[in-house]
Amino acid sequence: MNTTTFETFQADALAAGFDEVLERRWAPDTVIATHTHAFGVEAVVTQGEMWLTCEGHTRHLTPGGVFTLEPEVPHDERYGAGHELVGFIGIASLHAQRPLTESALVCWAGPAG
Repeated sequence: MNTTTFETFQADALAAGFDEVLERRWAPDTVIATHTHAFGVEAVVTQGEMWLTCEGHTRHLTPGGVFTLEPEVPHDERYGAGHELVGFIGIASLHAQRPLTESALVCWAGPAG
């Protein structure tokens, strides 16, 4: 679901079963310590850069970078200096029945398979 416009990303995410789609912005140099969410996420970075760490692995994401997080997966986030990060995010409730799409980074709640 790597798209270039919010409208296209939103249409694709809703068709894939996501409950909500947002455009989010984070300030430069923001660090968010390890945390979880009660919902699943698929996101694409559209501006700026970030580092996402989960299951002991850190990935550097730049514009066009896509990642998926299942609900309740511990992860931390760090956003680059100099520019805010902008991304489109599809959110699925904990109980949503939706398939994961292929993406550049997937963090599973269970063992990697």
